[in-house]
Amino acid sequence: MRIFLDVGAHVGETLIEVAKDRYRFDRIVAFEPSAACLPALQVMADKDTRIEICRAGLSNRTATAQLFHAGSLAGSVIGEIGGDNDHGNSVETVSLIEASSWLRDNTAPTDFIVMKTNCEGSEVDIVDNLLKMGMLERLYVLLITFDIRVYPGGLATEKAMRRRLAKVQKPNFCFSDDVMIGLTHEDRIHHWLHLYGVDSLLGDPAELRRNHTGQFERYARKSGRFVLFEHWVKAKVSYANFPQPVKRLLQLSKRALGLHRERATDDDA
Repeated sequence: MRIFLDVGAHVGETLIEVAKDRYRFDRIVAFEPSAACLPALQVMADKDTRIEICRAGLSNRTATAQLFHAGSLAGSVIGEIGGDNDHGNSVETVSLIEASSWLRDNTAPTDFIVMKTNCEGSEVDIVDNLLKMGMLERLYVLLITFDIRVYPGGLATEKAMRRRLAKVQKPNFCFSDDVMIGLTHEDRIHHWLHLYGVDSLLGDPAELRRNHTGQFERYARKSGRFVLFEHWVKAKVSYANFPQPVKRLLQLSKRALGLHRERATDDDA
């Protein structure tokens, strides 16, 4: 079975792309703990029977937790996020499920599984759990978005996790900073999936992986030095408190240098 796991589904931005016929997913599971996001997800699930809503977040444990900024893109069980952005102050008590347990109980070793994480810091707990429990290999490819870096001590946590991942002998993961490229969110999801042949008609997962060995090795070994340095500098200069016109100027400069991810690619069609 071909399965897509959308960890941090929010209101279904990623589902719009992965539900397309070219990926041929048989099952699409949207993990979203916030009640505020459920109505939008339910509309999508009502239109596509492959979409299942799991009203919980994945983590390294099965428990309840407080979700800060519930319903926003910054919704996190890690804690409050600083800065001048208005993420709302809604707090919900939500359910968490141990990632390895969910995979063990709800998928089979023969399944072709693609997982995306965008869960505001919980990605570190998820990856930690998959590594410890030997379940990372259950996935064909895992997209890791290191949101942890925006929280206190997060840069050090990210660096430590990258060092652990660098020891994985047969890497099956990549980082959103490197592969999420495109003019829209849908384009960026497509670019990632296309890099790993998920839209290929090839049915044999083992052969598909062999055909994309270069991508697995190249993107799994990315150090993230530039983006980590960028976030370190932003923290040092209190970038979050900069006036919007200054932020805009710096963003335009980054775009002019081709260092941004919101750019066209050959496979965005």
